[in-house]
Amino acid sequence: MRPVSVALKSPVRNASVGTVFRFPAAEIWLRREGDTISAQGRIEAAVEQSCVASGSPVPAKLDEAFALRLVPERDDAAEEIELDADEVDTVSYSGGAVDLGEMTAETLALSLEPFPRAPDADAVLKAAGVFSEDEAREANGPFAALKGLKDRLR
Repeated sequence: MRPVSVALKSPVRNASVGTVFRFPAAEIWLRREGDTISAQGRIEAAVEQSCVASGSPVPAKLDEAFALRLVPERDDAAEEIELDADEVDTVSYSGGAVDLGEMTAETLALSLEPFPRAPDADAVLKAAGVFSEDEAREANGPFAALKGLKDRLR
């Protein structure tokens, strides 16, 4: 395999996921077998996402290894196939070129925390009147009505 380094201009803002990538870089090893290209590598980046509760910035560092299998795009509508956890993700490409920058950006986006939370998220939610999971379970559980009766009897 031949190593290829990919460096994206920094900082890169992805408005669709509310994320700022700082100093993203990837090292990718490529191996071609016929029309199939195997890509293995590592992505490193400092990211800043918005907290789902407060909107506050949530900084994080990513250092992810990845493996992909790139296959030519097919004209026929192939059925989706289930992959085991040990199998490599398959990505199709068209024409004679593979966009390594796009592949890197997609892999990086998939490595992000889906619901980033700032340290003050619980306090912000509580101030807004949002119950925690435990409080909601207690308030709506099977014994919630009995607790209400017990409180009235006092």
